[in-house]
Amino acid sequence: INGESNALFRKALSVVDLSDRIREGKINWKAPEGGNWCILQISYTLLKGRDYDVDILDKNAVTAHYNRFIKEFKKRFPQALGKTISHFYNVSWEGSVPTWSHGFDAFFKKDRGYDIRKWLPALCGFKISSDEEYDRFITDFRRARNNCFRENLYKTLGDLAHSDGVKWHSESGGPWVRKPQVFGEADQLSFLGLNDMPQGEFWEDFDYDDPKKEGRYLIRPIASAARIYGKKLVAQEAFTHMQGHWSMYPSLLKFFGDKSFILGANFSILHTFTSSPDKYGLPGIEYFSGTHFNRNVTWHKQSAEFIRYIARCQYMLRYGNPRSDFCLYEGDVPYDHWYGQNYWNGKIHRMGKKGADKFYPLKFDTINNEILLGAARVENGLLKLDSGMTYKALYVDLLSDKVSPAALKRILEFKKAGLPVFCNNNKPTSCAGLGENNEAIADIADNLWDGADFGKFAKEKLTPSCEGDFEYIARRGENDLFFLVGQGRKKIIFDAKGIPELWNAVDGSRCAPDKWRRLDDGRTEIELSLPKHGSIFVVFADKSRATPALPAPKNSMEICGPWSVSFQKGRGAPDKIIMDSLVDLTKHGDFGVRHFSGEASYSNTIKLDAIPSRAELTFDEVNNLAEIYVNGEKAAILWTYPFKCDIAKYLKKGSNTLEIKVVNTWRNRLIGDCHMPPDKKITKSNVRTRNCKRDKQTIFSGYCIDDPLYPSGLAGKVKLLYE
Repeated sequence: INGESNALFRKALSVVDLSDRIREGKINWKAPEGGNWCILQISYTLLKGRDYDVDILDKNAVTAHYNRFIKEFKKRFPQALGKTISHFYNVSWEGSVPTWSHGFDAFFKKDRGYDIRKWLPALCGFKISSDEEYDRFITDFRRARNNCFRENLYKTLGDLAHSDGVKWHSESGGPWVRKPQVFGEADQLSFLGLNDMPQGEFWEDFDYDDPKKEGRYLIRPIASAARIYGKKLVAQEAFTHMQGHWSMYPSLLKFFGDKSFILGANFSILHTFTSSPDKYGLPGIEYFSGTHFNRNVTWHKQSAEFIRYIARCQYMLRYGNPRSDFCLYEGDVPYDHWYGQNYWNGKIHRMGKKGADKFYPLKFDTINNEILLGAARVENGLLKLDSGMTYKALYVDLLSDKVSPAALKRILEFKKAGLPVFCNNNKPTSCAGLGENNEAIADIADNLWDGADFGKFAKEKLTPSCEGDFEYIARRGENDLFFLVGQGRKKIIFDAKGIPELWNAVDGSRCAPDKWRRLDDGRTEIELSLPKHGSIFVVFADKSRATPALPAPKNSMEICGPWSVSFQKGRGAPDKIIMDSLVDLTKHGDFGVRHFSGEASYSNTIKLDAIPSRAELTFDEVNNLAEIYVNGEKAAILWTYPFKCDIAKYLKKGSNTLEIKVVNTWRNRLIGDCHMPPDKKITKSNVRTRNCKRDKQTIFSGYCIDDPLYPSGLAGKVKLLYE
C-alpha cells in the first residue's frame, strides 16, 4: 500500500472476501476504481521448532496421540485398565499456545455465535472497525481459542479415557501465563471442572535463615472447582521445590503439607520418585527439582510413619462436604495464581481494601458462568449447587468492568429470589465480546450495585465454622470434622454440636479434650495445645467413649553422657566417637563428622530401681528422624514434633540399653564432597559438588563449598519422664 511493506494497524476502509474468486491458483477479480488495495492470503502453518508437538486445538490430532499412547497399555496390560491403572494424567501446560488449527473457523462460530471470516484482516493488523469493536473481537478470538483448547484437548482426553474404563486428571488450570494473548481470557474453573480429579500443586520455600517462608500454593482454585463441579478428590503435585537437593525431611514436609490440606487438597501426588539404578551410586541421579522420595533418600526406610500420616489426613479430608460460608463471583474468566498459605491476604485486598481482618475466618469458593447459569439455584434464601454445596451469600467482585449479561441477569434473579447478593468493585459498563447483548448491562448493574455492605452482613449474619488463632478447614457429613494447624495453646470456637474428640493423625490416637465447654449460642469452645508444626483433627460425635490424654509423668530423669555414637560405614565419618554431652554434629572438630549424612547410632544405658507404669522418652532436638530401640526392641520412629514416645513396656528393672538411630539428609555430605578431589568424593550423582563459592550458581544445580550445613544428630537433653 503506497509502497509500504508493513501494513500493520492500517485502517481498512473496505474489506472484500475473494475466497470464491480463486480459480486454478489465480484470483478472478477486478479491483474497484480508486483507493489502494492490499490482497491478503491468510493461511496457517506449524510453529517453528514445534514439528513434533501435538496440535492441541485439533480433536483428531489429540485422539491420534491418545491412541498411540494407549495402544501399548492395551497390548501389555489390558486387564489393568480401570483397576490397577485408575487414572491417566496430563501435566500442567507449559508449551506454546497456537492461534489457529484445522476447523477453528467452525469452532469459533459455534462458540461465539458469528462468522470469523470478515474479521480475519484484524488478526493481520488491519483496523476494520471501531477500537471498541476491534477489542471485543480480539477478546472473542482469544476466548474461542482457549475454549477450543479446553474442549479439543482436555475434554477429548477425558472422553477417550472414560471409553477405556479409566478416569482422567490433569493440571489443566495452570499455573498459566496470564497475559491476554495467552490465557488471559480463559475460565480456569471450567478447565478444571472437566477432570475426574482436578489437580494443582504446591512448592516448598524453606530457608533456615528465613523461617517466615511458607511456600507457594496453587490449590484454592482447584478446590473451588472440585466443590462447584461435584468432584470429591482435590489432587496436588506435592512437595515440589528447587532448594538444595536432598535437603528436605518429613517433619519439614509436614509443615508444608498441612497448609496444603488447609487449602483443600486431599490427594497428594509425590514429586518425585526418580528411577536411579544401583550403577549410578548414592544418592544417584535426580530430576532438577524435588523433593526426592526414592529408595536412595537417607530416611527412606523410616518414612512409613510419615506416609501413614498423609494417608490418614487425606482419608479424613474426604469425609462429607467442605463447609464454605459464601460464594465469590469474579466475572467471565476467573483465575487465581500462586499465593502464600494465607489465601485471604492475597485475595481480599479487593474486598473492601482492608484485607484479611475484615472477613477472616470465613471460607468461600469461587463460582463461574457455567455453574452459575446451569447448576445453581436459590432455595430458602441459600445458593445451592447441583454438586451439593450450599452458600449463604454471593459476593460479586469483578476482575474487569466487562461481564456477560446472561450471568449478570442470573445474579439479579438470585437476588430477587431472596439470596443476599453484594457487589463491590468494577461496576460493569459493557460485555467483553461482540457476540453478546451489550444494551442490558447498565440497567442490570444499577439494580445490583446498590451499596449493600457485605462486611456488615458478614459480621451479623455469617458465623464462621471455626474461630481462633489456628488455621482450619471444616467438613460436614453426619458429623462435623475440623482439621487445624498451628502451634501453642489456644482457645478455639467451633460452630458444631455434639461431643468433641481429638484425632491425632501422627500416631492414629484418639482422646477427649481436657478443657471444653458449650457456649450460650450453642457453639463449642475447646482449649487446644499443639506442638511446633502441629496439627489435629477435631471430630464431633453424638456419643464418645474417649477419655482425656494423660498428663506428662511427674518424675524426670536426664539420660546423661557419655554417649557412644557410631556412624554408618562408607560415609566419611569415623566408626565411633564419644560425646559427653549432645551437641549438633556440625559443630564437631572432625571433618567427616561435621559433614556426615546417613544413620548415626547413639547408645547409652538407663538404670531403673523399679519398672515404671508410665515412661516417656523426650528429646530437645532431633535432626531429622529417630528410630528408638530399648533392650534391642524397636519402640518407635519419631519423625515430627514433639519428638517423644512411650517406652514403658520395653523397660526392665536394672540396666536397660537405649539405642537411638538418628538419620539426617544427604546435604551435609554433598557439601563435604565439594572440598574433595573427584577420586575422594563419597557421593556419586548427576548433581554437581563444586569446589567454588555459591556466587551465581543456582542452588538446584548442585552444592558449593560455602553452602551452610544443616543441623545434624541429637542436641540438648534426652529425658525419661516416668511414674
